[in-house]
Amino acid sequence: MSFAGPPASTLPYELYQGTLSGGAWGSQFQSGTTYPVVQLNLLNLTPVTGSLTVYAQMSLPQTSAAPGGYQDIYTSGMTTVTMNTGLLAPPANCGTGVATNFPFNVVATVSKQCNVSYANNVSFGQVAAMQTNLASNNTIGIACTNGTLYTVGLTPSNSNTGGTGALKGTGANTDQVPYQLRQATGTSGAVWGNTAQNMPSSTGTGATQQFPVYVTIPSTNYTPDDYADTVTITVTY
Repeated sequence: MSFAGPPASTLPYELYQGTLSGGAWGSQFQSGTTYPVVQLNLLNLTPVTGSLTVYAQMSLPQTSAAPGGYQDIYTSGMTTVTMNTGLLAPPANCGTGVATNFPFNVVATVSKQCNVSYANNVSFGQVAAMQTNLASNNTIGIACTNGTLYTVGLTPSNSNTGGTGALKGTGANTDQVPYQLRQATGTSGAVWGNTAQNMPSSTGTGATQQFPVYVTIPSTNYTPDDYADTVTITVTY
């Protein structure tokens, strides 16, 4: 199946007989393929009707497929029903006489989609008191369908859309250590929040794209403790 785009894309698939284990649906005019054969008894001279189910399966994964509507058109010249008759016994084969054609379409829709492939914690490890301008980083991975424009927002647990959060201690410790999420290294790196003005954007390729996350802490002048916070990743597409 094909999609005109942009970007232009295809979805490989195969047609099967009966079930997927029944083999690919071929033609007697194509060497090395198999096709269904139906035997009809017409001795009572009354019309006979029936149906055959065509099964289709796509090869997976197809990560490079662009979102959109896909179609493959089988015209009359691509489909045939051949017929042969036997007077007292079934014929040995279906013959080559074309009884009818049955044009049809194969269609599929690929929807836009994004997933967070991974999100690695940012750790400062064990630090001494009274330090200033600490920095650490790690990465998150985002996978979106090919050609899909998306943005990645980060929001600390305090819901600050500017990426300014606070690490919280344990137990009765009420100290909170301010930190800043950033898109680039250093205390002057662009902040990373969850508004159109402060979050990165990209275009999906179907593969996982890596985004480095930088975090800075102005000071460690706080009660000795283990401090942590949870950041929410929001992918908009």
